[in-house]
Amino acid sequence: MNNYNNEEKYFNMRVRGNQHYKTLKEVFNEFGVAKAKMNYLISNNCCYLNGEIATYDTSLKQNDYLMVDISNYEKLDYLPDDKKIDILYEDEYLLIVNKPSGYIIYPDDKNKSSTMANFIANYYFNNGIDITIRHCHRLDTQTTGCLVYAKDLITQSAMEKLFSNHLIEKNYLAIVEGMMYGKGKIDSSISKDRHISGKMITHPNGLNALTYYEVLSNSQTSSLVKVNIKTGRTHQIRVHMASILHPLFGDTLYGAITKTNIMLHCYTLEFIHPILGKKLSIKAPIPYEFNKIMKQEKLNINIK
Repeated sequence: MNNYNNEEKYFNMRVRGNQHYKTLKEVFNEFGVAKAKMNYLISNNCCYLNGEIATYDTSLKQNDYLMVDISNYEKLDYLPDDKKIDILYEDEYLLIVNKPSGYIIYPDDKNKSSTMANFIANYYFNNGIDITIRHCHRLDTQTTGCLVYAKDLITQSAMEKLFSNHLIEKNYLAIVEGMMYGKGKIDSSISKDRHISGKMITHPNGLNALTYYEVLSNSQTSSLVKVNIKTGRTHQIRVHMASILHPLFGDTLYGAITKTNIMLHCYTLEFIHPILGKKLSIKAPIPYEFNKIMKQEKLNINIK
């Protein structure tokens, strides 16, 4: 993108108008870069503005080029596993893929494979990219759809800040048991179930959680629901829908009687790209099994 270095282990950025006359420290803080990492990058002369070494107080101007040597933080850290990934969007900062059902985000041991981290590692390896696998959020094992990866530590920090500040619009599709109508919200706090490992419950002393839903189609035994979450609690949609007696298809942990995979799909993501400043609207195609069950249940499949 600039005239200095295009290697994958460099973070390159054109300064935008809203960063005009801000210091390097202020921009790093806006991106949510951890203090220890920021101190390392600046103190070790890893930052360059228009080819000159930049310090904490260096003032950035619109259309300047910032280049940061991030080599100390970037190295392929999971075993490549040869499974093709479905790429929804990619640039030099972000990779967004359509996660299939049945895979966890990363293994508990980096010598293991068959996880999304390993599939991403394989894609990077085959393209000669030696960078760290950096997921920006998580989806449950059986949840499908939009999954975001950052290609460097600065973009990861900026994306995680967007997620934590609820600046990413996340819309899910869920097939739930029972006939639902209309739209509404569920504003019930969530905490761990002390009696069942891995299960969450609604509890007044838990973490606040807010879910909006809209019924798109229904039948006598099921409903297709669009779900928008304003918080990102563990199992939030699963817990909230079960709390109103409409568990997701296949979600036996939360009371479902149907014997399928859990029918939850992260359908769309919308946010302002933290580095480029442009709006991204990402959509993940509905997977085969999800479509199959909608047809079986006579639910409307013409999703907008």
